[in-house]
Amino acid sequence: MLSKPSRIYLLFEGAFNFADKTIAPVFVVFLQSFSLTSAQIGVLLSVSNWVTAFLDFPTGALSDLKGRKLTSTGGLFLFGIGLLIYGLGKNFSTFVVALSLMGAGFAFVSGSITAWYLHEIKKIGLKSEIHRVFSLSTGFSSAISALAGVVAGIAASVSLRLPFLIGGAVACVMAAVCFFVMPENYGTQNKKHLAFMSDTIKTFWGAPFIRRYVYLQVLAEVGFCYFILSWQPYLMSFGLKASSLGFVFTLMMVAGAIVGLLLSRYMNHTNNPGVVALSVLLMGVAFIGMCVGRSLAAAVLSTLLYQCALAIKMPAHAAWLNGFLKDENRAAILSAISTCVSVFTALFFIGLGVWMQHVPFKAGFILPAVALFCATLLAVSMDRTEIRVTVSEQD
Repeated sequence: MLSKPSRIYLLFEGAFNFADKTIAPVFVVFLQSFSLTSAQIGVLLSVSNWVTAFLDFPTGALSDLKGRKLTSTGGLFLFGIGLLIYGLGKNFSTFVVALSLMGAGFAFVSGSITAWYLHEIKKIGLKSEIHRVFSLSTGFSSAISALAGVVAGIAASVSLRLPFLIGGAVACVMAAVCFFVMPENYGTQNKKHLAFMSDTIKTFWGAPFIRRYVYLQVLAEVGFCYFILSWQPYLMSFGLKASSLGFVFTLMMVAGAIVGLLLSRYMNHTNNPGVVALSVLLMGVAFIGMCVGRSLAAAVLSTLLYQCALAIKMPAHAAWLNGFLKDENRAAILSAISTCVSVFTALFFIGLGVWMQHVPFKAGFILPAVALFCATLLAVSMDRTEIRVTVSEQD
């Protein structure tokens, strides 16, 4: 039986993932239904990342200072409102507003929910549960996301707007539920906001491991952005109908859930670096499969492989990084990392959207594959060098 903080954490992550993944199978084709080009869609998707990049670090510091429950549940609510506006939108400017709210919501959630959970679990002396729950979170969220994919497939057959409205409503309701069941906790409370942010920046830039971790995430983000922009039109290029994307997405989520649940039995603090390297390597292999695939079955298998690799990456990276962070500024550091990655994510969405318009569709998969193979080499080098230094310094 998991502890109460672990159950609440899984509930929150499940709610956020359901809201997010209900729209995942259709949000690109929804924008395409308004005759938007790949470049325009890339610009739109960058909006939420620019907003996240601008707000992530200040909101992370605010979370440590003013309360992690308030910021995380408020972020989930904002995300839900953004989804509702997205689903009701009819033009470019409306989508900008919707994605801005979604980006702001993500900024408030980023770092704060994880910091809240780790504080609560350490308070009751169950640190040994952390690695298991991070892996279970991926499996549980993937199972919830599989359900969301089924809902999206059914809803999209009625209207492409309906998945957004369902996801937004669920996010708003679950934000209220979590607000009432979560106890509040804090990081540092005896500093001014700006002074605390300044101290956090010094910590951030003074830690070689954190800097190289950011480089690793940025390289991996090339693959993530390309996958987000391409997997729906990629499968449809083999004749798959838009209404069937939700069911393929469900297969992806089921595969991720199985991998996450299996990983919870295997992953621990000693093998995290190796698992991280394996995850980005498999992502690169998935893109090679997309490049050379010649059938719908091969295309689906490649997308499933990418999703399985992502299911490995998420808990392994989270557990690996959080093993080196202190509780008093954990949310702020996590948000600072997210800010850096979000800036590049926004640029990648724009650049890759343009790239896809000028490069043959399947040949374009070579770019993310190369970036992910470079990320693999970086992960391996971190395992051998600076991590041991960082661990010895903190010990």
